Amino acid sequence: MPARHLFVTRGDLTALHCDAWVLPTDRHGNVTTAWRPALERLGRGGTDGGPGRLDDAARAELEATGSAVLRPPTADAPGVVACDTGVPHGDVRACARALADAIERLEEVVADADVCPSARLELPRPRRLVALPTVGVGAGGVVAARCRQPDAGGVHRQSGGVPRGEAGGRGGGGGAS
Repeated sequence: MPARHLFVTRGDLTALHCDAWVLPTDRHGNVTTAWRPALERLGRGGTDGGPGRLDDAARAELEATGSAVLRPPTADAPGVVACDTGVPHGDVRACARALADAIERLEEVVADADVCPSARLELPRPRRLVALPTVGVGAGGVVAARCRQPDAGGVHRQSGGVPRGEAGGRGGGGGAS
């Protein structure tokens, strides 16, 4: 297997110059409020004023395979794959499986594409650039744990911090190549 690189950055994954990125969902195709604008721009689901939800065709594909191609990559736009990244609180193995499944599906999508955005770079990349959000830090169950701080006696108490998903950020993602 060829060597790979992992880049971790803060920012909006929907604005990253990459070949494909993951739209995180739960197993039912629901997306958090922070991802609603991306879902609306893709035209592949609805929001009804609350959290977003994939359209029927995408939800069927997601439930059958764990992911759904919302848009294949083109020369001008990255592909978008909805992946079930919701994991039980504290289940590190489930988190790792969700990441591996998301990366595998992204690689399939970019491998099947005739052309991807990175081909237009002055110095094209030998490997496709795919991006995914940090799994396990949003609404998938770890928000409460991340916002808890131990007191002087080692007892965890809820901090005043606002979870990133509730603040509207879509960053904290990594790009794998």
